[in-house]
Amino acid sequence: MNSKDLYHAMSELDDDVLERSEAAGEYKKKNGWLKYCAVAACLCLVIIGTVIWRQSVASAPHYNKNTELTVSEYGVTIPKMDVSLSANEAADMFAFFIYQGRCYVQYEWVYDNTDIVGEYLGTATGLIDEWTTKEGYVELAGSISGDFYSVQGYDPSFMLCMTDADGTVSTYICNNGITLKYGSELYEDRLHLSGNFQSVQYESRSSWYFSQRERYQMNRIHDIILDFIKDMDLALFIPCDLVPLEEGKTSIVDTELYHLYFQMEDGTTVHLRLHENGYVRFQGMLKVCVQVSEESFNKLLELLDNHTDATAVSKTY
Repeated sequence: MNSKDLYHAMSELDDDVLERSEAAGEYKKKNGWLKYCAVAACLCLVIIGTVIWRQSVASAPHYNKNTELTVSEYGVTIPKMDVSLSANEAADMFAFFIYQGRCYVQYEWVYDNTDIVGEYLGTATGLIDEWTTKEGYVELAGSISGDFYSVQGYDPSFMLCMTDADGTVSTYICNNGITLKYGSELYEDRLHLSGNFQSVQYESRSSWYFSQRERYQMNRIHDIILDFIKDMDLALFIPCDLVPLEEGKTSIVDTELYHLYFQMEDGTTVHLRLHENGYVRFQGMLKVCVQVSEESFNKLLELLDNHTDATAVSKTY
């Protein structure tokens, strides 16, 4: 397993890991004793992964628990990220670095287009680890090292990138220390979604959680998709903690339905999570969401549920 595989694997070990464990338990009950060992092995991997993840979260850049998102007439303010670490935890940190006082966290890899790499801006030192004191969190410090660049067409205050030896580009998003009111301030002003995507793929919640990679690609861009984007742009941002939940559900994670991937013309991807009752989250900024209209959302769900004008995508590992 290379570093990219490890990143993708660990990125899935979030609050959803509990649901995965429960699902594995149900699988064991339905399939009998002969599959007990296999399921037990999977559960051991999940438990080990959970331990590693919990250590990683403790030693990764994280939001100060005492600093909550605030809502005002100007929108939802996501506080600056608290990147102080605990020296009691020894695990790899998430990839991040500091530039012009902002903390940039890794979002995705772009495999097909190095033309997005713009102007050289600096070199991250990679001098931060779990033992670094608060005084070590200075300009250009981070958990990774290397040259970083602007991304063609994107505001450097929002997105930067690095290049790997194999030519792969990794993008980094500053998803904190900002205020968002309307969806358009993220999806248009920062991500330039409308008119700049060339295809749309999706997969169910279970496919994503269990890494089944059962994706479908829409054969054409439906008006339903365009109306959905317009609704997102007009919707107000709210903290995910304020989303009303039905009895028995503890977080917005429990309401997830689909993952939606807008493949952009420049090779980047706008990855959205769709939740019950029309709530939508951007994968690079999971603490806030917008709510689209019931009509728009239900029409989109009908497309996804029925795989209307969609083709299964070959699995890649």
